[in-house]
Amino acid sequence: MGSISPNLPISLLPWDSAASKPGDILGDAVARINFERHDQNGFRGVTEESLRQEIADEEAGLEDGSSVDEDDESPDRLKELNAAREEMLQLLGRADYDAGIAQDFLSLLLSKTQPHTAGQTVSEYLKQAVPLGTLGMDKVASSMVTEAQKEDEKKVAKGWKIQNLNKAADTILASATRLQKEMEVETKYWEEVLSINDGGWAVCRIPQEKHTLGVRLGFLEGTAAFKNRSLAALRRGQDGNIILDQGVAVVEPKALRVRIYSDGQFASSNVPELLANDAPIESRILQARNTLFSLELWQELARESRTLLAFNVHLQGDSITCPFTTGKILVLDLVSLTDNISKSSHPDDTLAQAMYLAFNLLLTYSHRESHRRRTRVPPPLDATKEERPTYSLIRPLVTRINHQRALEYTHALMNPLVQALKSSGLAASYSQSTQTTSLDLDISATERTVRSLIDDLEVKTVFNIMPTVAINIISRTKLLPFSNTVYEVTLSPSDCPLLVTCPPPRRFDVDGIIETWQQIEEYVLFATSCALAHHLLISLSSETDSSDDSRWQSTAQPNMVRYRNSITGVTTQVTFRIERIPESVGYSSKPEGVIRWGAVRESTGGKSKGRKTEWFGFGGRKKGVWDDGDGQEVVRTLKDFVNDISRD
Repeated sequence: MGSISPNLPISLLPWDSAASKPGDILGDAVARINFERHDQNGFRGVTEESLRQEIADEEAGLEDGSSVDEDDESPDRLKELNAAREEMLQLLGRADYDAGIAQDFLSLLLSKTQPHTAGQTVSEYLKQAVPLGTLGMDKVASSMVTEAQKEDEKKVAKGWKIQNLNKAADTILASATRLQKEMEVETKYWEEVLSINDGGWAVCRIPQEKHTLGVRLGFLEGTAAFKNRSLAALRRGQDGNIILDQGVAVVEPKALRVRIYSDGQFASSNVPELLANDAPIESRILQARNTLFSLELWQELARESRTLLAFNVHLQGDSITCPFTTGKILVLDLVSLTDNISKSSHPDDTLAQAMYLAFNLLLTYSHRESHRRRTRVPPPLDATKEERPTYSLIRPLVTRINHQRALEYTHALMNPLVQALKSSGLAASYSQSTQTTSLDLDISATERTVRSLIDDLEVKTVFNIMPTVAINIISRTKLLPFSNTVYEVTLSPSDCPLLVTCPPPRRFDVDGIIETWQQIEEYVLFATSCALAHHLLISLSSETDSSDDSRWQSTAQPNMVRYRNSITGVTTQVTFRIERIPESVGYSSKPEGVIRWGAVRESTGGKSKGRKTEWFGFGGRKKGVWDDGDGQEVVRTLKDFVNDISRD
């Protein structure tokens, strides 16, 4: 609208309506005059003189302009008017739109307090889009803040800002300090974790807590109750030290104690001391591992003791008693390291400690056996459920004690018997050697060593009575099924005369198998007497003429020889006897018993009737002392005895 003069008065009047009142038209006219003449004091500046003057000025201007316009009228005047009209219509449309928006805004604002009145002026579009009463207004008192107060508020805001900046700086410094401490604590924690790993412990994640490290302190081949407790969490303490968390199943440290009771006193194994809370983590892990091991060891010992009642193994209260060597009893119990356990020195302390180590080794060996059974090819599936076998922990001890007792019995018999025979001039001797059985080569050398000490124990004793007679005794003790010692007796060499006169006993068609030591002792003593009788027969036969009817002969009783003089009719028979003297105590309580051997000489027929017994004694007596039956003791040898019989 640049072609329209700004001074052109424009008055927009609404269409006349029948409902319009004269007062309303007059008010509108006054308002329009005030708007058009706001620079001339509005309606108050309109007078009759001013109106006449304006009319006169307009008429004069029109006359002058008409003459000019007629000369200077351009052909584009119509286009300018149309453009002005279009522009005016656009502005009027925009003004109408803005006025409608303003009306809707004010109506919606008033609908909070005057919903009925405001609802009449709100457009239909706004009613559908926004519910009435959405906007509201309230009167606010004008600010009473002075400039001085504003300056104070600025200073307060600045102070708060400085204070907050200082606080932020302090927070950052505190965070840096805390981060530094956290780094030190974390570094200390991981150093201890690395030391645990370098020490050979298995470090892994806890299955239930993926972000927590743990250490495996148990044994994979242990029972299910202890296998589930084989992991302990490595939690970080406030100072970076590791806290060993064993879960809800944590128990106080315990250890197995082995005691040996004899003569009213106890010898005891060493009980480890309780570690302090600030002890190194490796030591605490080792103590926890030993506690689990001791608990499992005690459980398996108690379980096995119920199956060994035949060997006088009893579970009484909190202890297990087991017969040990002669006059000694083994007592096992589980003690807490927190108890004040007093220990006095005893000569058998070393033996008790050795038994403690033996039980630990046997449980470890049982774990190896369990691992071997678990990793081998399984048998075909069947309905029978394979039960876990009872660990052999006390049974190997019983087996070893029975084997050692058998060896003691052997020495108790052979020592005095060999010395007695040597004293009479015979070259008797005995020797023992350990027999090695074939072992499974698939197991390690350590396992083979342990197995050789507890199972298939075999010792061979060779008793050489004379060069042509030897008795071989093999003492064999097996761990299962009975843990008792059986004996196998053979004779050597192949032409031994006792093979005919005194062969080894038989059991179930097996030559030479004897189950009790009493039978072994009886056989050895009787076989020795038979060998002496054979030796005497050979010695006496060499001094008589073989063509003579009067000569020494063997009898149906292999330990007896007989001589009949065909001229005088006198019959002399000599019977050899070897036995323990009545004063000796049984071999079970006194292994080194006293053996005596002698001959019973009987004569029948003629004037030399009678019976005479001569004994040779050993043990507390001098070697080579003979008893003539009347209490008189003389020193003689077997050769003297043979010469004496020959003279008779």
